[in-house]
Amino acid sequence: MREVFEELEEGISEIEVACKYNSAIVLKGALKPAFETIVAFGEDSSNPHFTPSSRRLRKGEIVLLDAGADYLNYKSDLTRTILFKGNGENNTLMEMIEAVEESKKAVEKKAFPGVKVCELDKYACEILAEYGFDKYFAHGLGHGVGIDIHEPPSITPFSTDELKAGNVITIEPGIYIPGVGGVRMEDTYLITDSGPVRLTS
Repeated sequence: MREVFEELEEGISEIEVACKYNSAIVLKGALKPAFETIVAFGEDSSNPHFTPSSRRLRKGEIVLLDAGADYLNYKSDLTRTILFKGNGENNTLMEMIEAVEESKKAVEKKAFPGVKVCELDKYACEILAEYGFDKYFAHGLGHGVGIDIHEPPSITPFSTDELKAGNVITIEPGIYIPGVGGVRMEDTYLITDSGPVRLTS
């Protein structure tokens, strides 16, 4: 993912970025992508489950990349959002990024065995609400990852699941504003008795 971001240039398409990622992970030993790679530029990123298109990248736009690898039949999952050649002049986008990062960091500190996952989702929303963005959080906070890309526990407001030591989960708060764009930051964690261990860098 780092290599793909370093090779971004004005005029590249969402589809081209997805192809770069997909080929890179196979060359590094993966069997295939873990799921259909999501690449979204600008306002396209306001759709959490966007399918890459021929849209081309412009300076100052959001780039959202949600991707994973299938390695020995186990899946990985990671999302990063950046501003392409942005210099901080877009206050709304910068605030969105800050809010999502703060929400994820706050939830990380509470992800211990025995915690109800619905409480984690609720806490993430409370942090986003402090920035005024909670109504733009359009999906659950995360999910289990393993042989399948989505496994229990499902971290949603309605889940009755509790975290257990040995769970591998994602934490992925997001903000999606139609006509503006979306921000999602996602990492994968192993839940242990002493707390979460982040597996993604």
